Amino acid sequence: MDRYGPNGIFRVDPKRIRTMHAGISKEFADGSDINETALELGKNPQLSLHIPPIKLVVVDLPLFTDERQDMANKGYAFRDHSRTKRKHQALLFTQDHRRLVAFRIAGIQINAQFVAQPNVYGNFTTGDLGMTLELRERVVGGGNNCTFPSGAKYYYHDGDDWKLTYLS
Repeated sequence: MDRYGPNGIFRVDPKRIRTMHAGISKEFADGSDINETALELGKNPQLSLHIPPIKLVVVDLPLFTDERQDMANKGYAFRDHSRTKRKHQALLFTQDHRRLVAFRIAGIQINAQFVAQPNVYGNFTTGDLGMTLELRERVVGGGNNCTFPSGAKYYYHDGDDWKLTYLS
């Protein structure tokens, strides 16, 4: 993160990024479809240079949590951290889900940048730490049932440096 700062833009493999929402509309705000956008990006990867970067949030997740154990019991695979001295794992999340999915489908890297002041509360609705995402018809409104993991922190930039904080 220090390498790029809050405004630095860099390319990243979209498969390395998790989603904050449990589900999203399959249409962009302008009515275009995620699959159509992915097809165009696949045909002409240079189009990616004209798409705004996705915003990333780094979430510092405790390695040993009830949520993680519940997910492991449901069949999600995690690395074995039982012999590590680390107590936390930093994971990349985005709030720009449709662009992320289009780039995943196209199989090309996406422009990204870290968010200085992320809006996590109410936007974190995933039930599996962003490992899956439901595509659905356009829904206006909807509930925001925040599922931010207990004990997790996220990074923000205070103008001088990156800091870690709990969700308040």
